[in-house]
Amino acid sequence: MTHTHDTRRRGLALLDEASRYYSAMERFRLERDRNKRYNYGDQWSDRITIDGRTITEEQYIKEQGNIPLKNNLIRRLVRNVIGVYNSRANEPLCIARDRGESTGARTLTTLLHYNMQVNRMQALMTRAMEEFLISGMVIHRKSYGRRGNRTDCWTDNVPPNNFFIDNRMRDCRGWDCTCLGELHDISPDELEREFARNDSDLRRLRAIYGTPGGIADSHGFGSAAPASGFLTSGVPGLCRVEELTMLPMQCPEMDTGSLRALGGAGGSVAEPKVWLPRGATGYEGLLSDQLKRFTVMYID
Repeated sequence: MTHTHDTRRRGLALLDEASRYYSAMERFRLERDRNKRYNYGDQWSDRITIDGRTITEEQYIKEQGNIPLKNNLIRRLVRNVIGVYNSRANEPLCIARDRGESTGARTLTTLLHYNMQVNRMQALMTRAMEEFLISGMVIHRKSYGRRGNRTDCWTDNVPPNNFFIDNRMRDCRGWDCTCLGELHDISPDELEREFARNDSDLRRLRAIYGTPGGIADSHGFGSAAPASGFLTSGVPGLCRVEELTMLPMQCPEMDTGSLRALGGAGGSVAEPKVWLPRGATGYEGLLSDQLKRFTVMYID
């Protein structure tokens, strides 16, 4: 890690921009939690204000001498839809447009079947369908690496509460997305193993995460820290790491017609870059065509 004033300023600017996107999704997270409560039978926990008191609907009903009855029709419908989805699930199939490539298509089909078995995709997709019915959002993370004694391509469900994305998008295909990211809560040992390449990095990480407020305190945010819950983990003993993918806007050069990157957060960008922590992977499925043109950079 190179810790110059410019890189620190640029990193904080990116962090602040990402926190604004995370804050913009607060209403979605609240509605998702409410939908999840309703789905699993907790249907009287909405808070209401009566005579200056804020209580749950269940408490109010009990105070009126009544019993808060429940008839969970939502869960029944969700389970029925999931059952239909599982009964109609098909295995992936590669079809060659050129007859001469049929052998390669069959090989790819076999590889896809193998990868689905390794990732237990049927169970993963079932949970993804359930999440879609509850919140309307499903995020899959694709990565390549070693887990246990196997090096392979992996698929993971990303909790929507840990995900944020550029809220200025207007294209339903996501082609105008400029930022997306995921929040990670990891142990101090994992943090040092992943990001410390020398003793200097190790001391810096311990200085950042050794304070009660973590990044918020070490970078001087204090009570003005952006997006409550964005910079600090809600689980004691874990360290919050923000993984960002930033895609700067581009414009054509008038003389050559080639694309150049416009200035990004915290300074000009000489070439398109993706800002990621070291070793981070994922989101290739959403941005696969664009990521090939970008240089990986690391946020301090």
